[in-house]
Amino acid sequence: MKKPIGKWQNKILLLLFRIYWFLFRPVSAGVKVVLTYRGEVLVVRHTYGMKRYTFPGGGVEKMETPEKAAIREIKEELGVNLEEVIFCGSFISTEEYKKDTVYVYTAELDGKNIIIDGIEIQEASWFFKKELPHLGPVATRVYELYEQKN
Repeated sequence: MKKPIGKWQNKILLLLFRIYWFLFRPVSAGVKVVLTYRGEVLVVRHTYGMKRYTFPGGGVEKMETPEKAAIREIKEELGVNLEEVIFCGSFISTEEYKKDTVYVYTAELDGKNIIIDGIEIQEASWFFKKELPHLGPVATRVYELYEQKN
């Protein structure tokens, strides 16, 4: 019978993973979507990570365009069917020691009705633009691109 991995072995595995991640800096692509309704902006808190306010979005899957990923992520996380999204720009994020191309989109909703998935999204709140809560560095850059476009 095999022994389960011990606590110190888990720590070693985690350390090795972090070293690998730091050295090889995986490349990924993701999307963030600034959703608005009559001058208000939707921000979310995830169930994982630092739980700062940010914008909904997620990873771009293989053979998927960033635009399609943005539409899919909003459907999965918020239950909203978007017909289209408007591209605001992109940037490279090196948060989490990786090279992540973040594609930023926006869409104006016809109402505030959303249904958070409860798996990835813990909370979703609407704020007027001048009353947005503190955003982390990635979300701040997302909002800056959105503001430049509008």
